[in-house]
Amino acid sequence: MDRRAVYGPRDGTVLSQQLQHRSDDIPEGDIDVVLQAKREATITLEDVQIIWALPIDGLLVTSLDIERSIEEWQIYCREYLRFLPDEEVFKGSRLHTHAIMNFIRTVEITHDTPRPTVVQYTRCIAMLLLGGLMCPDSSGNLVPLLYLSKLEEINAARNYSWGSAVLAFLYRELCHASLKGKAAIGSALQLLQ
Repeated sequence: MDRRAVYGPRDGTVLSQQLQHRSDDIPEGDIDVVLQAKREATITLEDVQIIWALPIDGLLVTSLDIERSIEEWQIYCREYLRFLPDEEVFKGSRLHTHAIMNFIRTVEITHDTPRPTVVQYTRCIAMLLLGGLMCPDSSGNLVPLLYLSKLEEINAARNYSWGSAVLAFLYRELCHASLKGKAAIGSALQLLQ
């Protein structure tokens, strides 16, 4: 049996640097080579601050997951995000990121745009960054609306330790990854690359 058919990529264009990767030796049976690590590395709070320029000092990003009806979440979104999401884009207290993306595509920000509109647009972008990049759930397309509570007063948002929240979320998801039956995790895994 051809080992490359089992272990190699089915489409060679997908993994463009596969020949340089150590996993390319598996089909040849040459897996006895042990990588000697000089030192162990981990992601630190300083790394998060430097990579994403997030504040690491300040108020903790914590909140209770408030029980609200879909109608209450819709009103909350209309007030702070400037749009009324349809009922089907909610999953409990989380909002589908595509609903936010569809809305921001309709908004044009210019020098003449009123400040409240700019602030609401900024909250939408922040929600996408938090829920889609920095602290995504395992679905990859839902953002918890509890983040929006920290963005209600946009000038106070910089007083939170967002870097600490991202790092804590990353480590929590890594702990969840060790559980039996866990097939997917969220979090800012690109920090590990």
